[in-house]
Amino acid sequence: MKETNRSGISQITVCACSSRNFIDKSFVAVIAAKAVKAGVKVRLVADLCKLVGESDSKLVGESDSRLVGESDSRLVGESDSGLSGIAGGVVAACHPRAVRSLFSGMGLEPASICNLRTREDIFSGIEPDDAEVELWKARIMALPSCYGTDAWFPTIDKTICAECGKCLDFCPFGVYSMVNDRVKVTSPARCKNNCPACARTCPAGAIIFPKHDTGPINGGPGEIQSVSYVFSAAGAAKAAGVARTARTYGTPGTNGTPGTNGTPGTNGTPGTNGTPGTNGTPGTNGTPGTNGTPGTDGTPGTNGTSEANGTSGTDGTPGSSVLYADALRRRLQERRASGIRFLNHGERTGEQEKTDK
Repeated sequence: MKETNRSGISQITVCACSSRNFIDKSFVAVIAAKAVKAGVKVRLVADLCKLVGESDSKLVGESDSRLVGESDSRLVGESDSGLSGIAGGVVAACHPRAVRSLFSGMGLEPASICNLRTREDIFSGIEPDDAEVELWKARIMALPSCYGTDAWFPTIDKTICAECGKCLDFCPFGVYSMVNDRVKVTSPARCKNNCPACARTCPAGAIIFPKHDTGPINGGPGEIQSVSYVFSAAGAAKAAGVARTARTYGTPGTNGTPGTNGTPGTNGTPGTNGTPGTNGTPGTNGTPGTNGTPGTDGTPGTNGTSEANGTSGTDGTPGSSVLYADALRRRLQERRASGIRFLNHGERTGEQEKTDK
């Protein structure tokens, strides 16, 4: 049985974040069942980051089924399915800072935010019907999920963004663009799933990944690099959807003393080389043969003794070859004188030819 709406809330959009586990799905079912019990119109969405991040800003304020996906069967009562209608009611999702930055990219500001990460119960005092809780659990289980490939979209907290463009220069996937001197998330689907590197390099800590495990990257409290987020009491009230104040930064921590390098190890003793083998004894050359005894020259004749300015002495006796030549010459002269003809080479006498025959 429905109760009279005492909360002043007309509608609530509940994000089940069906592809992640950091939001308790049973608690989501309880909040939805309590809202129904309180007479509040409920819209259940599988992934609010995907819903808003993939929306066309020109459709803000219009009723378009693309903005809520398959939510027709999940909708209780009648409500505006456009983003402006969602922002006009309560948005039950992640940390308030993350939700605000998500909608601010579309030029919208949620009227109120319920933090499901911290199990914030905006319907305290209302007891839900058990059957209604089970019904919403079944609806949540039926939502589409994309584990590992779901929408991992960054948002920018424009209240602290310095528009320095460092995220644009750093990101290798082309997620960010500079539009009219302001950094915008223009291609969120290009972001690498579970990569928060650009958030760690942002000097102001303005980049938020609503699905990250820890703050302040997920929009919650915490530290990133040397930037410390400190929430005042008014800031904490704003996180609950009451009022907004500026947050201050803590003093950056100092780096620890660098460790000294360990003593380098000594090299092991080098091994000794084995004893080289000895060469074999070279063979001896054979005894060289002796040269034959050279012949002795004949004894030269001696010249006659010459007296100074006197009659020259006679030459020594000529050798035998000279005497033979002289004798032959004389013999030839004697034969010519007696008429004896010498045969030329190749000629034969008649007597010789007869002898041959």
